[in-house]
Amino acid sequence: KLQVACLVISRISAFSLYPVMIAVFLSKCRATTSFLSKSHLSVYLMQDNHELHEYAGRYIAIDVWIHTFFHLLRWGLQGNIQLLWTHKTGLSGLIVVAVTPIITVLMISDKCKRRIKYEIRKGLHYLFYAFAVGMCFHAPTSGIPNGGFIAPVLGFCIALYTLDALYVYVFMTEKIDTTIFHVLPSGVEMTMAVSESFQKRMNKGGIAYVCLPWVSKTQWHAFSLFEDPRNNRKKQVFMLKTGDWTTAVHDALQRKTVRPMWISGPFISPFNAAVLYDNQILVASGIGITPALSVINAHKELRRVNLIWVCRDAAMLEFYIEHMIVNSDGWNLIFYTGKKSLDPAVDGMNTNVCILKGRPDLEAVIPNIIY
Repeated sequence: KLQVACLVISRISAFSLYPVMIAVFLSKCRATTSFLSKSHLSVYLMQDNHELHEYAGRYIAIDVWIHTFFHLLRWGLQGNIQLLWTHKTGLSGLIVVAVTPIITVLMISDKCKRRIKYEIRKGLHYLFYAFAVGMCFHAPTSGIPNGGFIAPVLGFCIALYTLDALYVYVFMTEKIDTTIFHVLPSGVEMTMAVSESFQKRMNKGGIAYVCLPWVSKTQWHAFSLFEDPRNNRKKQVFMLKTGDWTTAVHDALQRKTVRPMWISGPFISPFNAAVLYDNQILVASGIGITPALSVINAHKELRRVNLIWVCRDAAMLEFYIEHMIVNSDGWNLIFYTGKKSLDPAVDGMNTNVCILKGRPDLEAVIPNIIY
């Protein structure tokens, strides 16, 4: 009975992985999801693909160990523990179990995030190829229809992901010959004129991956896009100086430059869901203002857009106040939590942008905007 129970649990844990593994790969097929977002199928898709990817990764990290434990327990009770190193099911399982913590824990654990550089964790994350190959050999296809679906299912997923990544690299990546950099104490704002094809793929907002080859030829980092209020054909991103790469960029820009960059995208972001609502309340903190600005620019004419922004960086606040275009019909509340005094010209503006000192009580502010 115990062996039967172990078999049942290991089978259930195995079959429950199918939809989750499909989700973990499809959520990172950026070209595919961008294409689907323009079709009627978009009404069935999650708006935050990264959240789906993270949830699926956590599920896999736990489920793999449940499956492994009950498989090993059953083999041990049968006296067949040698199958772990003598049979392809055991060997492929060993590979999967070995790489799963490296793929998942390094990206999930806050302690790992603090101690290990992102570039190292990102590089090790590509061990998912070893995970996928190991899974394809884990169960023989001869077991179909009672089992053995993992090879065709995961084989399709890894092939789609690889082709999608190649398509993005070849057809959705372009060089920006001249980039305008505006350096602030806390980060860097970049303005670039993108191609017509880039504009057609997504006219407003979205996410783009940026590579500055004069800082690192191999590193690509994701940023929210927003439009230059003076010229919608130009895109802007703001990178906060927080990690090694962004600090290196900030240091390299201490002298004026217009050196080229590469940009890949644009891809959908959770803020693209704003189009579904007539009345919007955008809540952002710090650099989170960038996707909010794109939403305001896209919907200010036909929708009521309210903004609540919490910011402690005086230079960033003054920069965006100077460049932002807000909705004249909505509330624009900026809560400044920094210690440095603001420019009197900004602090005393007579517009529908209201700058308040201190942290907001969102439970009171949001209902007052609604009612």
